[in-house]
Amino acid sequence: MKKVWFFLFLAASTAVSFAADLPNRAIFIEGKAVSPEQHAFFMQNFKMEGAALGYIIANNKPEAGYTFVFDVVPNIIMYSDGIERQAPPDQEQFVILITFFRNSDNRELVYFKFAFTELDEMYEYNQVLFFRAAVYIPPINEAELMAKENQDWRNKWLYLRLSFDFPVTFYQLKGDGLYAGKGVYDGPIDSPTSIAPLDNRVLAMPAGTVGLEFHFLNFMSIEPKFQMGWEYLNDTNLIMMAAGVDLKFPLKLLNNVLIEPYGAFSFPVLVPESSDVFDSFPRFGFGGGVQIAFKGGKAGAFFADVSYMFFNGDAVIKNNLVELYPNPEVIHFQRSILGIGVGYKFGIGDRK
Repeated sequence: MKKVWFFLFLAASTAVSFAADLPNRAIFIEGKAVSPEQHAFFMQNFKMEGAALGYIIANNKPEAGYTFVFDVVPNIIMYSDGIERQAPPDQEQFVILITFFRNSDNRELVYFKFAFTELDEMYEYNQVLFFRAAVYIPPINEAELMAKENQDWRNKWLYLRLSFDFPVTFYQLKGDGLYAGKGVYDGPIDSPTSIAPLDNRVLAMPAGTVGLEFHFLNFMSIEPKFQMGWEYLNDTNLIMMAAGVDLKFPLKLLNNVLIEPYGAFSFPVLVPESSDVFDSFPRFGFGGGVQIAFKGGKAGAFFADVSYMFFNGDAVIKNNLVELYPNPEVIHFQRSILGIGVGYKFGIGDRK
């Protein structure tokens, strides 16, 4: 009859667990027993049953929210002569006492006992004994747990950003000093002896960016960054270095996704005024973009970044056709960059 009631309880408890969104909580297990064999048996089995039910089995009490305590004692009953002593052989010889505590206030949530004789017969009861205690943990909505977990990676104080970029740099031709606004020439501008038409220049070269994003408000962060790239102009390879800062506005609308539109400011660190290429170079650029990040571990994210930067002032490039078309000596361009990049950023320090 006892087995029937336990199977009925197990079935009912299983149904409740599905309806109540069984929480995943940390539980510490400790116990005593009449013999080392009993202690090892129940310790191993309760840990195994707890893990199978979806609970975290903590290694020490401070890491757990709850404590599961068992105590195996001899089954002492009172006989008709009024004396308490060991139960007769036709009855269960041991009793396991189970107590379940909430660690935050050491409150006893449940206490019950179960009688048995042989350890082997307990295999079919261990799970229901564990669950009968742990079911007193208040249920937590699984969606809320997932949302909280997903927000951890996007709520760090600092992010170290590393990215591989492939910027497309535009040099838009300006008409300053050009024949008909489009060509270099030889001779006087009103009656040149020869003309070579020019066009816009478009470069697509690899680059890289490192940055440190400070997430000082839930809806705003600032990222100083350093960029280094490569350009090829007038048959010359140039290393381009720039520092800048992005003001970002994180949008945490979807789990596992962080969308950050931003405004950007940039200025050259190494001004590429080479004698073979530039006569002057714009001193700063401004623009904006959007970075879309996807959860990549507990503390970081993979991201894609698209931006557009417009540079104030002309990029003045020396005329490399001076032997045949010496006029004008310099050619004016408007410089802008369409930035495309992918990378990873690692977060440090949880924001509360």
